[in-house]
Parts: sequence; C-alpha cells; structure tokens
Amino acid sequence: MNQYWGVGFPTGFTAGYMFLMTCMFELFYIGFGQAIASFSANDLLASLFVPFFFLFVVAFCGVVVPYAALPTFWRSWMYWLTPFHYLLEGFLAAVTHGVPVICDSNELARFTPPPGQTCSSYTDQFIAQAGGYVQTGADGLCEFCQYANGDQFAASFNVFYSNIWRDYGLMWAYCIFNFGVVFLCSWLYLGGARKIRKVFSPKAMKQAKMAKSSSDGAV
Repeated sequence: MNQYWGVGFPTGFTAGYMFLMTCMFELFYIGFGQAIASFSANDLLASLFVPFFFLFVVAFCGVVVPYAALPTFWRSWMYWLTPFHYLLEGFLAAVTHGVPVICDSNELARFTPPPGQTCSSYTDQFIAQAGGYVQTGADGLCEFCQYANGDQFAASFNVFYSNIWRDYGLMWAYCIFNFGVVFLCSWLYLGGARKIRKVFSPKAMKQAKMAKSSSDGAV
C-alpha cells in the first residue's frame, strides 16, 4: 500500500482530503485559543477558560459518547453545534468510504436457517435494511457479519460520506467565526467599548433628541 506522512494512509483523494481537513483543524485551534485569549482579562483566566470550552467541544462530538447514546437534550443541539462533529465526520467518512469489512470468526453471529431456506434467502431482506453480509460456514451454519463495508460502520456513528464537503465548508465557517471574535474583542478592548458606551450614554441620547427636535422645528 502506498503511504503518506509515514502513517499508512492511502494516497489519492483520501490523502488530499485528510490533508485539507488537518490544515483546517490547525487553523481552528489557533483561532480557538486566540478567541479565548481575546476576551479573557489575563493569562490565568484564559487558562481556566480553555479546558471549560474545550470540554464542550469534545464531549458532544459523537465519538467520546456515540450519537445514539447522547442524551436527547444534548443530541438535539450541542451535537450539531460542536465543530469536532464535522471535523471527525470528515476524517472518518473519508478513511472508511468503500473499504470492505471482513469479520473475524469471533465477530460472526452464527445461526441455523429455517428448513427449506438457505442463509442468503433467509437474510436477504434483513441485510437490505440493516446492512452487513451473510455467508455459509464450513459446518453448514449461517455466519452473519454486522458490516459489509466501512460506510456501514461509519453510519453507526452517524457519519456519512456524502457530508464530507459540507463538513469542510463548516470548518471554514468555524475558523472565520474564531478570528471574528478575536478582531471584535480586540476592537472593544482598544476603545470600541468606550465608543459604544459614549453613543448610548444618556447625555449622547439627549443631545441626539435635541438635535432631532431642532431639525423638526426648522422644517
């Protein structure tokens, strides 16, 4: 098998996509750290904020706790909000797409087909709905494997290959958001907050009201 980065992944589209997503991850965590620093009063507070926010980013992405096992409350919104959901879906979907699965002997479910039916005829309808494959063992028993390919395995984590470019685009959106927070908080710290307070101060609002009254009177 051809390799890249010395870790054994295949070359081609999968390698290119993994490289793009890795670059996006690096941009994300740089912006994520800078965003937290930008609204923290000092280094100590920033160091306390990082694990707090990172816990929410990681804990609900569907890997630490699988999607099906997440409580309904968190699955309904936090799972879709965390950027790691889209990052890991892109990684896992790209690597497992189209990869055949061959179960070991200890992973197969064995059973006897009903009289007059073969393993294939007995399980065809079930496999069409649930996935996997069935074969006839040397002892005549049916042997069922839960997954036939990597896409079926990934689907058990709510990961789908058709979403990989959506995931890549959303990682761009999260990176832009992080740096947007950096610029906004920096602007507020460097005088923007004072300008906003000045605009909405009672004195400024009174002056604006008087100016409007004078303009209406002149008309």
